[in-house]
Amino acid sequence: KGKATRRRVVEKFPGKIEARAQVAIAIAAGRLVNPRKCNRCGIEKRRIEAHHDDYSKPLDVEWLCRKCHVKADKDLKDASI
Repeated sequence: KGKATRRRVVEKFPGKIEARAQVAIAIAAGRLVNPRKCNRCGIEKRRIEAHHDDYSKPLDVEWLCRKCHVKADKDLKDASI
């Protein structure tokens, strides 16, 4: 992503980049384990993503497949409108 895209993300979602970095650090240190199963639909995938409901709690994540992650983000957006 370019600098302009990163700037828009930082402006729109304060704390997002820092929360993602904290998750990566915690995984590398063994404090968080990235499972291979989605917490919502139960599908087993090689790539499961960390979903944050609140970026101020960077290690409070729900592990979701991409499909469930997109839906969770949409649900959060809809709830805030």
